[in-house]
Amino acid sequence: MSNKELLQNCIDECRNRAISFDDIKSLFSAEAVEQPKQWRSVPSVIAHLSDNKLTTLLEKANLFLENQKKYNNKLIVLYENLSADKIKNIKTVFENLKITDTLEYGYSFDKQYIESINSDSLTIFTFKKIRSVFLKEDIDLDALTSDTRSEFLDFDHLVGVKAKKISCFDSLIIDEKNARIIIQIDLVSILRSSDVDKNLDLFTIMINNVISAQLNTSYVLDKKVEALNLYGCINNFYNKSEGTVTNLSFTTSKGVHHETLKGAATDIRTADYHLGGKAKEGTIYPYRITKKFKLNATNQPQAFLGVRYQYYAKPGGKSLSNARLFDVYNYQSYLLIVRKLIENI
Repeated sequence: MSNKELLQNCIDECRNRAISFDDIKSLFSAEAVEQPKQWRSVPSVIAHLSDNKLTTLLEKANLFLENQKKYNNKLIVLYENLSADKIKNIKTVFENLKITDTLEYGYSFDKQYIESINSDSLTIFTFKKIRSVFLKEDIDLDALTSDTRSEFLDFDHLVGVKAKKISCFDSLIIDEKNARIIIQIDLVSILRSSDVDKNLDLFTIMINNVISAQLNTSYVLDKKVEALNLYGCINNFYNKSEGTVTNLSFTTSKGVHHETLKGAATDIRTADYHLGGKAKEGTIYPYRITKKFKLNATNQPQAFLGVRYQYYAKPGGKSLSNARLFDVYNYQSYLLIVRKLIENI
């Protein structure tokens, strides 16, 4: 397969993962070559690349895609304060896993899916699974025939939805230095909401069944006992000044509210519309929040935490074992956003 075909395949896979077209344009822009104006113009731009530019762009596009598979658009559960014995034995079980071993629920495994980051005593075990998802994409009205376009004259924006089967990469991350294990599910943003918890449960069951088959049930991951309760992060994300809040659901004495960034606002908490409402309605009680943290100008990962209002409104203690991560483009951004979750409990 030629480099042009390999680059096109890489970009097609990015598109299937619902990666924004702006991110793809940035890959081209960074190499000072013509930027495609839309998805359908990518092949013609690739066709005119010099060999040197093509080689460099292919390397960077592959790295971008690999980082997306490992770190971005994830639902994560953090298992904390695990014993050194438990960490060591679980790691050994998965290091010895063979490609011929049968895994449940359609998962497959290969040694190429193991990555060790020795400087941090961290190992990523990735498992591949084909899932059915629904992809949403903006439709270019100018690409439609005039007759078809005339049917949508009253619309400013047109979105298409298509069902597709794609490869997802769920991971077991073993962090020996911090006595931590992370379970994460891939592409959470394009899974049906009703399937998110189901997929997390099935992956965890598969992992635990592998563990118990080689060790015993005392080594399995117990979400009720060992998973970190992230519920406190919701209030702390709102109250602590570091970072910027980009999405917020909350209650006041007057009712339930949902806010997103508007206009030139960069942080909901300091936006005029939020401050004005707060002055009228008093104390804010958040139950869903998205917060962005800045690593540098081009890496600003975000985490979403939240519960349903019906659960929030019930009396009694609350628990939340998972968070959603996005805009995470590399390992350092991943470490930052995980650290911010732990710091804000």
